Amino acid sequence: MNSAMPENLKGTVIIVDGVVHISDSLAKDDHELLSYLSFAARKGFTENKWHSIKEFAELYKKNKKAVSESEVQNMAVNILQDAREVGASDIHIADYGAFTTIQFRRMGMLEEREQLPEGVGHKLLSSMYTTMTEGADSNFSKTERQDATLKSEFLPADVQSVRLHTEPLQAEMAKDKQGTFMAMRLLYDVTEATGTLEERMRTLGYTEQHIEIFKYLSTRSGCVIFSGPTGSGKTTAMKHVMESIAAENRDKSYMSLEDPPEFTMNLVKQIRLVSDYTDEAKRAVLFRAALGGMMRSDIDGLMIGEMRYPEVVMAVLRAAQTGHSIWTSTHASSALNIITLLSTMLTDYGIAQPRNYLCDHSICSGLINQRLVPVLCEHCKRPFTEIVKLPENDPERLRILPRGVFNRMLEVIDTDKLENVYFKGNGCEHCDNMGIVSQTVVAEVIATDYIMLEHLRKNDFIGAHKHWINEQNGKSYVGHALDLISEGKVDPTAVEKKLGVPLNYDKAFGHYSFNAEDLNRMSGAGGK
Repeated sequence: MNSAMPENLKGTVIIVDGVVHISDSLAKDDHELLSYLSFAARKGFTENKWHSIKEFAELYKKNKKAVSESEVQNMAVNILQDAREVGASDIHIADYGAFTTIQFRRMGMLEEREQLPEGVGHKLLSSMYTTMTEGADSNFSKTERQDATLKSEFLPADVQSVRLHTEPLQAEMAKDKQGTFMAMRLLYDVTEATGTLEERMRTLGYTEQHIEIFKYLSTRSGCVIFSGPTGSGKTTAMKHVMESIAAENRDKSYMSLEDPPEFTMNLVKQIRLVSDYTDEAKRAVLFRAALGGMMRSDIDGLMIGEMRYPEVVMAVLRAAQTGHSIWTSTHASSALNIITLLSTMLTDYGIAQPRNYLCDHSICSGLINQRLVPVLCEHCKRPFTEIVKLPENDPERLRILPRGVFNRMLEVIDTDKLENVYFKGNGCEHCDNMGIVSQTVVAEVIATDYIMLEHLRKNDFIGAHKHWINEQNGKSYVGHALDLISEGKVDPTAVEKKLGVPLNYDKAFGHYSFNAEDLNRMSGAGGK
């Protein structure tokens, strides 16, 4: 079957709000109609509704009317405004041809917002990209990967910037089977963190041990590298580090280099990289050149938004060798794994023995990894003691507390603390019916020393990890999360989904190898 709308069905079938609407002018046993409905059902559109010819004509006219450029821009502005009002961090727009879906990410969770009829989604994406952005190609292409930043005149109040990224999308219900996915990141500092470095880091959710390490790292030269997945709060944390350091050292000069800048920073000169978004190689060269220019600008400390390219990694390492304080970020799965990631990047770039550069104590001063996890609403959260009273096979209990999570939790949470454990409720007026009120950091923060870096230089991850845990009293982001679970602040089930590893991962990893029993425990097949 051709999954695009067959020609003889156009004007008699339309998808609106997830429902397939059909005109009575079609025979119920029409072969092409039945094939199309079967395809739509496989895509999740299982509800069909028949209309009289007159009724369908009115519905079709209402949903297929031409949309002007100004109307499309107004639609985009309204979507952005709605996202700001509910505190969404991201907007996802997926044009499948026959319809377009819009989702918001709030507190780390995606939720459906609305659906647009055929044709409107493409106009929306094209108009936004070509008329409402800067730093972009002049033409929108649904077959290419594209990036841009929204012009300031279209930003909602309190939103500092909006980044756009598009990907070609397989869309079998489109005529040419080509659709577009656009991700929009709304950047605004909703943490309300102010004051000293200590006060800001505490507001963001770092522990007292973390804060002491941050205070130490803020006094020394070298490179401090944040890591974590997209949306883990790395840029927010670096913003507050830079602002607080600049405020406490007003006799010094601080700069940042981002592509593009995400937040406005007080007392920090923010250098904007002007580049061609479609040319990665050119952008890497410009980034390196900009960093070289900053090093000639009489600076005392700087922030590099993200080390995306090996050229930038090498430039950052050379800058750190000169005795400057540098804060930057990358995407790594753990703090210690930052060295492995950067080493691989530099090896692929042709640098021999890159760990000799990376593991120099004058260069690498700190390694950080973090995630954001949702904080429970105090007014509607549900206690563990209530959930476990439900029958073991009760659907509600299994939804809230799956057996695997239950068994893993029993293994790592002390029995006397189980009464402090809570789960997300159904929502209330205090949390906008979400069951959660904010997000907080779970992190691992490491101040490197000679012994740890020597282990890492030799690619001895286990030795470095043992030194961190045993000699520095280190705690992983999983351990940080378990502390928050024991305090009743976060939901174990939701947290495990965010961590990307089981709650008992650290316990099984403690002897640095997994046997069959360990894997069985991590799957949740066995309890304490």
